[in-house]
Amino acid sequence: MHHDYIDHLAMGDSLAHRLDPRAKLAVAVVFTAFVVSVPKYAAAALVPYAIVPFAWLAFGGVPFGFVARHLLVVSPFILFVAVFNPLYDTRPVLVHVGPWAFWVRAGVLSCLSICGKFVLTVSALVALVSTTRFHELLKAMAWFRLPRLFIIELSFLYRYLFLLVEQVQRLKRARECRAVGKSRLGWGLRSTGGIIGNLFLRTLERAERVYAAMAARGFDGSVRTLARFRMRAADYAFLAGALLFVVALRFGADLPLP
Repeated sequence: MHHDYIDHLAMGDSLAHRLDPRAKLAVAVVFTAFVVSVPKYAAAALVPYAIVPFAWLAFGGVPFGFVARHLLVVSPFILFVAVFNPLYDTRPVLVHVGPWAFWVRAGVLSCLSICGKFVLTVSALVALVSTTRFHELLKAMAWFRLPRLFIIELSFLYRYLFLLVEQVQRLKRARECRAVGKSRLGWGLRSTGGIIGNLFLRTLERAERVYAAMAARGFDGSVRTLARFRMRAADYAFLAGALLFVVALRFGADLPLP
C-alpha cells in the first residue's frame, strides 16, 4: 500500500486540478454547510445541488466508479442511521410528484434526505481530494488559520498511515505462516490480541524514531511547499459561481412564489 492509492488522481493536470487549493477548499466547506442545512424533509430540494460536485468531478477527470467505491465503503454507517427513520417518524406527509400526490411517512423523506446529503457531501470531498495534492491542501488549511495541531495530525496521518498498514500486513502474514489448517476460535482470538499488542509496541517505537528524525531536521510543524498560491480569474470565477449557485438554491427555495 502506497501514497499512489490517494495521489494517482490528484497528480493530474485538468482544469479542476489547476484551480487554487484555497478556492476549492472554500467551495467544499461552504457547499457541505449549505447541503447539511437543508431541512430534513426536503429531500427533493437536494437534487439541484448535485450539479456542483459532479461537474467538479467531470472537469477533474475523476471516474465516477472511483467515487462510487468510496461511497460504498462508508455507506453502511449512514444506512444504519437512516434506515430507522421510517420506523420512528410515522407522521403522514402529502408529497407531490408532478401531477400526482400521495401520502408517505415523514421518516421516509428524512431517510432519503440523509442519504442524499451523504452522497453529495462525500462526492464533494472526493472531488476536493482527487483534484488537489495533499500537501497543497494542508497549506490551504494553514492559510485559513485552521488549528495548527489539526493540520499536523493530518500531515502525520497522511505520511505514516501506510507504514502502519504495512506493519499490520506483515504481522498478519507471519501469523498465517505459523498456522497450519483451520485454527480454533480461542487460539485465533489470542493470536489477534498478540498482534494488537505487538503492533502497539512497534508503533510507539517507530513514533519515537520518527520524532527524533524530524526534530534533527528542524521540523517546527509548518507546512512548506515549493508552489506559491495565486488566485487567477478562473479561480475567482469558480469560487463566485459555485458559492452563488448554492446560496441561490438554499435561500431561493424559501422565497414565496409570485
